[in-house]
Amino acid sequence: MEKNVGATDKKIRYGIAALAGVLATRAGLDTGRGKLLGAVALIAGATAASGTCPLWKALGVNTAESPATGA
Repeated sequence: MEKNVGATDKKIRYGIAALAGVLATRAGLDTGRGKLLGAVALIAGATAASGTCPLWKALGVNTAESPATGA
C-alpha cells in the first residue's frame, strides 16, 4: 500500500494514540468509553506506524513527502 501519512501527520497520530490510550485506561477498559478510546488509540497508532491511512486514501489526501519534490 502506498504511504500517504507524512512526518507531521505521524507525530499528531502518535500523540492522539498516546492520549487516547491514557484516557481509555483511566475510563476503564471494560466500559464503553474505554473501549471506544482504546479503539481510537489502536487505529491512530497503527496508521502512524504503517504510514498509510485508508480514510486518507478514500478522500484523496496525501500528507507524505513526495520523493520528486522533497516536499
